[in-house]
Amino acid sequence: MWGGENYFNVSTGSAGESTAQAFADYLKGKGWQAQYAKSLPPTSENSPDVVLTGKILELAVDAKRGFILTDIDAKSKLAIQASNRQDNSSLTRTDTHSGSQDNVLWFEPQDGEQILSEVLEKNFERFVVHTKFEDRAIRFR
Repeated sequence: MWGGENYFNVSTGSAGESTAQAFADYLKGKGWQAQYAKSLPPTSENSPDVVLTGKILELAVDAKRGFILTDIDAKSKLAIQASNRQDNSSLTRTDTHSGSQDNVLWFEPQDGEQILSEVLEKNFERFVVHTKFEDRAIRFR
């Protein structure tokens, strides 16, 4: 009731795996032919044109309880690298985004999940907005 710390676990796998799967799902929703893979596929004729890898540099949700109400802040910083098979070029983009939800009457873990999902989606959106897929490769706009 008066505060403290709570730790939450990702429901399956790791935060990295969950974020990668969410990114693949986001890209599919934008019309990309994307697929999540735990390991890099071997190079062959049927290899993907682009392999995306990334790192979570920061991922946090902070809930601050006040008198009766709780304020929730979330922040993520992701580094995403695209490796182009066609010409062996690559690009790396790092994005940070934060968001908040104020005056939550009764804090539930789902509130933290929701704001974190929104923050991650903004990171994904920035990657898509600042890159383009042309000639079987990802390039900056």
